[in-house]
Amino acid sequence: MKQFWVVWFGQTLSLLGSQMTQFALIVTITRSTGNVTDIGWMIALVFLPMIITYPFAGLVIDRMPIRTALIFSDSIGALGTLVIALFIRKPDMLPNAIKIAMVFSGISQAFHAPAYTVFTSHIVPSHSLTRINGMKSLSREGSNIIGPAVGGVILFATSLWAIVSIDFFSFFVAITTLLIMDSNEVRDFERIRKSSKKALTITEIFQNLLYGFRRIFGEKRLLHVQLFLLVGNLAAAFTPFLLPGLVLSRFSVRDSTLGLIQGAIGIGGASGALLMAISNNSKKPLYGIGIAMAISGFLGMGTLAIVRNINLMVMGAFFFAVGTPIVNSLNQTFWQRVVPLNEQGKVISTKSMMALFTVPLSTIVASKIADRASTIYIGLFVIDSHSLSYLSGAIILLSTGIMFSYWRMSTYGKRQYSDIL
Repeated sequence: MKQFWVVWFGQTLSLLGSQMTQFALIVTITRSTGNVTDIGWMIALVFLPMIITYPFAGLVIDRMPIRTALIFSDSIGALGTLVIALFIRKPDMLPNAIKIAMVFSGISQAFHAPAYTVFTSHIVPSHSLTRINGMKSLSREGSNIIGPAVGGVILFATSLWAIVSIDFFSFFVAITTLLIMDSNEVRDFERIRKSSKKALTITEIFQNLLYGFRRIFGEKRLLHVQLFLLVGNLAAAFTPFLLPGLVLSRFSVRDSTLGLIQGAIGIGGASGALLMAISNNSKKPLYGIGIAMAISGFLGMGTLAIVRNINLMVMGAFFFAVGTPIVNSLNQTFWQRVVPLNEQGKVISTKSMMALFTVPLSTIVASKIADRASTIYIGLFVIDSHSLSYLSGAIILLSTGIMFSYWRMSTYGKRQYSDIL
């Protein structure tokens, strides 16, 4: 466990640096174009390469020493930051450099997430997995709050170059924590994983790339959990982009109201992660996933969709965010327990790819809607900013309903869940 906390500290610091850089890049793009759609495309440029890379990342991680895999993933992210540094003095070329950096970020995350999960599965006792996954969620949620806040202060006080420098520093700290790991611990880890050094033929590579799909589609409990979370991601991806439109059409004091709601989202995410970090009850993670989805969906997204009271919308934003880290932590625990250690790279990469498959599309569509908040033409109908409130609410509420309808159908009467529900 001591090894984990050292690595966790380095990875958390690296994540904080990345969040600061990402916020600074969004501000830079917004200043240049003032277009919400461009932000949607930036996010899509992270997710699309991530989705494409995931199957290859899983294959590599299961055959590569885990410390090397983590260093490799962090280094890819640092290459994206390096691209920004090279073009930071060339404003006309900086937007394209930012797009390239987003692609590097997506590829880095595709390698990092499953590698970090495999590392955690080995070094953390099974009974502590939920609590440790909660700590990982806490580092993500904390970085989502602290990163933009600190990044904004530094950006406006100095320049983008200062943030890039901090990002590089955090990268070197993360690499150092990996390099000082106990070599005996690393060798023991690789012996347990039984990672193969044998070269693969083209046919074997293809079979390994498809292994995660065969495992998930061949085991009903894995498939049902995966499809449920796929629909959940589709619903949740619309909400952050449609929130400004909801506030715009419902309240006169827009900036302060939106600030309250965004603050509630940050506090909710951190609260959910903290709850998982101090909890050690992980015997039946799927029960927790269902409850957290109910909180996030009905009390969160449902409230945001239908209410017109500021206090209730702030409450809805809090409940929307509080469920996300709970779902992520328990979902990780479920897969870490069900999938053998030497297969986790391929299977977890595949499930991550499937879960994120709808995010780029929903992100671009939602940003298009938000971009045209004043007047949107859909077929023969014209939707103004007042009607946008109902359109946004209907999309969020419909997605939530579909999500829970599927959960009910997929779990009702299925005995194979009895050991993990």
